[in-house]
Amino acid sequence: MTRGLSRTGRKAAIVGGVLAAGALALAGGVGMTAAKTPNVAKASVTGPPGGKLGFVVTYFYFATYNGPGACPKGMQPLQSSADFLKTVPPEERTRLLRQENARELSQKMAMARSPDGKVNVCKTPWAAPPPEMYTLNGDRNDGLDLDGSKDEKHADAYTCPHKQYVGEDGQAGVDNAMGRIYACITGFREHGTVTPYFTTQMRAGMWSMLIELSGVDDMRNDPDVTVDFYAGEDTMVKDPGGKVLAGASLAPKTDPKFHRQVKASIRNGVLETGTMNDLVIPDIMLSNRLPPWVIQRPKLKLTLASDGTAKGFLGGYMPDTMYNKPGGEAAAEGFVGMPCNFMYHAVKAYADGARDPKTGECHALSTAFRIEAIPAFIVHPDKAPVRTFAQAR
Repeated sequence: MTRGLSRTGRKAAIVGGVLAAGALALAGGVGMTAAKTPNVAKASVTGPPGGKLGFVVTYFYFATYNGPGACPKGMQPLQSSADFLKTVPPEERTRLLRQENARELSQKMAMARSPDGKVNVCKTPWAAPPPEMYTLNGDRNDGLDLDGSKDEKHADAYTCPHKQYVGEDGQAGVDNAMGRIYACITGFREHGTVTPYFTTQMRAGMWSMLIELSGVDDMRNDPDVTVDFYAGEDTMVKDPGGKVLAGASLAPKTDPKFHRQVKASIRNGVLETGTMNDLVIPDIMLSNRLPPWVIQRPKLKLTLASDGTAKGFLGGYMPDTMYNKPGGEAAAEGFVGMPCNFMYHAVKAYADGARDPKTGECHALSTAFRIEAIPAFIVHPDKAPVRTFAQAR
């Protein structure tokens, strides 16, 4: 037993369990594959053992619709440094192309977009008109119905009138303003240049999300299930090829701000929660350099597959405080796929949540994250011992 082990001890126990399970597989023909459900975690047609199921999220990214007609004009246009340099005299062009003048080149590109050519629109995005913005076209978008309305003129104490979309399953009333903004951005659209970094860093241990279901009596239909969200403490366990292994024992962070609980129901194998308290996710993208993300009014919808995996959407509202600040350097636009002052103006145009009762303006964006999850044992060190692969089998 490994009750009370430190984080290092837990990881050692996990690794030991993986090695032991590998030995069993070689000796007795027991198969264990990456991102597949081991025998111990495969759910029955009724309820799982003890009424509990644990998952570790292996894919988590902004959901965008990338299908036909999404971006009829193409991707968001950008001004490259080569385009800008065509506008300056040859001598100045040569000087700006020197490596030691790279930052100056970036600043001059940003200043050229201001009305008087003297203001860096990356540092003061409000000082210039918005760039032409290519956003999602049509009525298809992926995500969840967050406000319970299908009326585009609908507004209440929290929301502003906004575009309503049709989801991948034909559901009307999908709210996903962030997906509207990111759909035609080469960097931030789903499967864009940022997506692999986002997922790789999560799997490398920068952060993780654990989901635990309890009170499950029937995997197909159950009106009363409890869902617990946790930020993970342990790094995901991977095989030599880098694929995440199912059935690992993983502990959540003990800080209560990273834990949320909500009631849910399962209908025809699809789990849906009600609205929960704001969900806090630590260290997205740049560990210890950015404050935790806060998702307001989050909801979860997961399809529970027969092999024990799950996929679906986590939806909610992202506050505009993340986006109404200076937007970096013009030199980085090619990687992220948008002008540096794009998000400031996009948020102003499309924010649909967190309505200010005095001004009537909204200050949050409806958002959907596409998630995929595989089975895991959620281990609470103060309540239960760590179960390694070998012990679990």
